[in-house]
Amino acid sequence: MLLHMVSTGTDTLPLDVSIHMRPAALHSHRHRFHRATLGTLPLSAPPKLELTDALKDGRSSAGTGTKTPLANSLIITQVAFSLVLLAGAGLFVRSLMNLNNVDTGFNRENVLILNPDPSSIGYKDDEPRLNALYRQMEQRVAAVHGVTAASVASFHLPRR
Repeated sequence: MLLHMVSTGTDTLPLDVSIHMRPAALHSHRHRFHRATLGTLPLSAPPKLELTDALKDGRSSAGTGTKTPLANSLIITQVAFSLVLLAGAGLFVRSLMNLNNVDTGFNRENVLILNPDPSSIGYKDDEPRLNALYRQMEQRVAAVHGVTAASVASFHLPRR
């Protein structure tokens, strides 16, 4: 589905979707280690103190059965902060959605975005010949029939 969203042409793109065993094995071992260590952590915990019952009930220490003014103000403050945070998150998501509709000053249609991985052929990130590689890639893409312009950027805008 993602490939269909990215690709606008009729050509098929070969993908290697095989499982790489080394990362899978590492993840499996990490999962087993965390399950073994964190799963047994409650067994080594100190005995429970009965503080939670008093906090859940919200009773004052005098045993009158009413909540203290401090407990009431803490609850009101927590609810107020939660509402402010929820409203802020909603505004943030709406702003991100609106950013997708901003006119960036160029046509996003018929754009091919490549994410090369020079480290797979032996280049390091800070290597000076990496710029020459990118220039050569740009020149070769620009030489393809039908290409009107080619450029290299360190980031790209998402498609609409």
